[in-house]
Amino acid sequence: MVTFIVGPVNSGKTTKMAALYREKGGDGILCPKFMEKGTHRGYDLVHLKTGQRLPFARIADAIPDNWDEAFSFGPYSFSEKAQEKAAEIIKNAVKTGISPVFLDEIGPVELQNRGFAPLFRSLSNSGKDTIVSVRDFLFEQIIEFFEIKNNQIYKEQI
Repeated sequence: MVTFIVGPVNSGKTTKMAALYREKGGDGILCPKFMEKGTHRGYDLVHLKTGQRLPFARIADAIPDNWDEAFSFGPYSFSEKAQEKAAEIIKNAVKTGISPVFLDEIGPVELQNRGFAPLFRSLSNSGKDTIVSVRDFLFEQIIEFFEIKNNQIYKEQI
């Protein structure tokens, strides 16, 4: 079963996922906003089980020293190290039978078959209970792109 936490940009999808993790347990990743002096400058990758935080995506003028770009999309540069860490966390959760598995978020990058696309594909094919966040205007595209069957979907609108 794939539970989709669906809502507009800035509606609290990541916050809702953190609350669900506290309630249900499991493991996975969240990508909260990275703020600098009150301004949104990118996203971090947070491992739910350990709390480990890595820079995940940054806009051009907020890229830290020794940045290891995997790819860029729109105004964001994505970290290779964080992509690898995300893959490690998700693959370990699947391998060890942890449930549910959280993945924040599936969006425009994944619709280009980048970012978390391979992780989400493997999760949705694994039969594991999965909780993912999705922007409301992309929900139908994501269902179609990843070929998620209606009987595998639970949608929670924020």
